[in-house]
Amino acid sequence: MDFFTVVDIETRDKLLLHSPAVRDTSRSGARLYLTLLFHNGDCYQTFGPLHYYRGFQPYDFEYFAKQLSPLFYKEIGLSATIANNPAAFLLLDSWTELSPVAHRGDLVQIRWFRNERRRRRSFACGHRPFSGPGLP
Repeated sequence: MDFFTVVDIETRDKLLLHSPAVRDTSRSGARLYLTLLFHNGDCYQTFGPLHYYRGFQPYDFEYFAKQLSPLFYKEIGLSATIANNPAAFLLLDSWTELSPVAHRGDLVQIRWFRNERRRRRSFACGHRPFSGPGLP
C-alpha cells in the first residue's frame, strides 16, 4: 500500500500522502522525511528526492533551524527556514543512517555547547522520554 497518513511537523496537520518511495524506506525503519510535496487534487505526493532520517526526531529539525537562522525561524517558520537554507539541511543526510539510542525507555540526547566563562567546549548527555518514531 502506497498511502500514508503523515504529520507536518510545523503545522501538526495530518496529510494523506501517496508515495512508493516512503513505502520502500519505511520498510527499512525510516520514520522522518524531508521532501517536497504537492497536492494532486486528491492527496499529497512526494516530488524530487526523498531524504529520510532514522535517528532524528522532529524537534531536531526545529532546533537546527533555530540555530541556523533564529530570527528567520521565529518570524516565518520551519518550512521557510528550510527553503531559505536548503543546502544546510541537506548536509544532515550525512547522519541519515544513525539509529536512535534509548536508555531505559528514554531517548538519549547528545549536545555540544560552549562555556563562555572558560572558553572551552563541553559535552552533555541527557535523556528525553521516547514517544515513538517520528512523533514528539
